[in-house]
Amino acid sequence: MNEKTVLILGCGVGGIVAANSLRKKLGAKYNIVVIDKNDFFLFPSHLWVLTGDRTKEQITKPLSMLKKSSFNAKRNKCFL
Repeated sequence: MNEKTVLILGCGVGGIVAANSLRKKLGAKYNIVVIDKNDFFLFPSHLWVLTGDRTKEQITKPLSMLKKSSFNAKRNKCFL
């Protein structure tokens, strides 16, 4: 079987939502890959950091953690 690949550039909230949505719609016949310039995912909680309620470490997770999900997350330093 010829597996097709969907490539998503950027592992921010939009990239994660797109990957999860595509996985649900396309099923297992497509390989979904998300590429980002960073090796971490930053949760959209900047206001909590500014107010001192959270630290940067509390709102970031390594991309390797996303490998447990239904898509592949990879770092590429050449990503602009």
